[in-house]
Amino acid sequence: MEDLVCVQVYKDRFAAEMAKSHLEGSGIESSIDDDDCGGAYPSMAMLTGGAKLLVRRDDIQKARNILNT
Repeated sequence: MEDLVCVQVYKDRFAAEMAKSHLEGSGIESSIDDDDCGGAYPSMAMLTGGAKLLVRRDDIQKARNILNT
């Protein structure tokens, strides 16, 4: 995926994965940027700013609408 922007930040990977699933079920590709050592240290997400849900810039408004409903 190219030209990615952060649509929302979550306190942990699990919450971000749930939102990612919701977006992808609606046809929006997304990815998660989270520095938690591949899930080995989930508490690190808060130290590094949380789990960031990323989408293509062109999908940002549609993704926001989906996540806010």
